Amino acid sequence: MNPTDINAENEGLPDSIPVMILDGATLFPCGYLPLFISESHHRMMLEAALEGERMFCVTSPRIGNDASALYHELSTITTIGLIRACVTHEDGSSHLMLSGIKRAEIVKWEQWAPFPIARINPRPCRLEDVDQALDAVDELIELSEQLCEQGLPVSHSLRERLRQATDPSMVADVVGHCVVTDSRQRQNLLEMDGVVEKLNFLTAHLVTLLGKS
Repeated sequence: MNPTDINAENEGLPDSIPVMILDGATLFPCGYLPLFISESHHRMMLEAALEGERMFCVTSPRIGNDASALYHELSTITTIGLIRACVTHEDGSSHLMLSGIKRAEIVKWEQWAPFPIARINPRPCRLEDVDQALDAVDELIELSEQLCEQGLPVSHSLRERLRQATDPSMVADVVGHCVVTDSRQRQNLLEMDGVVEKLNFLTAHLVTLLGKS
């Protein structure tokens, strides 16, 4: 990919973005995250996001830390999220739907109060072996269909979406969002840089799910 392609792909994405710290929360590209906003600093962050690009990131404390962790103890691999819908209630709280746009890395904290703002760089996953990735996608789709037939967490609409997908990285994100429920595993999956590594992890995960059925 040449620099022109990279600039076009990242057009419209902010260089700096508000960050919401939520213990155990992971947003994947192509995934979604419903949120209820009630705390005052989260309300201020949401208002700033709605007045700007309608985007913010969600990150969580690293394993072993709690939600009051300092910025250097937070996961730095995140996903840029777009606010698709937001309803604010009379008491000032809000329900919103955050849609994952692109994987990114927090490279610098620019503000900590009244809510965090970070400088970010898009961080796409590496696709080093296309043939190996496509083979892994085929296996993953086959396992997903088996899960669907057994009534496990793969819907018919997801199965059709996977069949039509052409991007192995997108397949990994969609399947990961739908079938990985453990918060640590979700964050570990998001932080994997290699597409094939992600697909192999998910293949093993689906095999485990099938074995438990």
